[in-house]
Amino acid sequence: MDKVELFERVRILWPKRIEIEDSNALWRVYKCIEEFAPDDDHWLQLAAWAFHQALHAYADRVRSEDCLTISPENVFFEEFDRRMRFNLADESWEMERKLYEDDAHTD
Repeated sequence: MDKVELFERVRILWPKRIEIEDSNALWRVYKCIEEFAPDDDHWLQLAAWAFHQALHAYADRVRSEDCLTISPENVFFEEFDRRMRFNLADESWEMERKLYEDDAHTD
């Protein structure tokens, strides 16, 4: 499991710029990405959700500064990684969590 590669794989699926005037814009993009991810690629599906969470947090921060356009390039790996670890914390993800945590690239 290469966490950085997974991060880059999911980040390129997002549009370069997203208008966030509409509070559901990120959700709609995420749903398209979720549908695009193959059913048998659960890592990409997990990563898409974690990236959506990180991007949503970023959007909330900049929206308070009256920014109405965001870029996925502004989501940093550390925030994505934090979201992935949180999502994998449930005991039902024990095997996946071990694989994710065993990546020596970022620990």
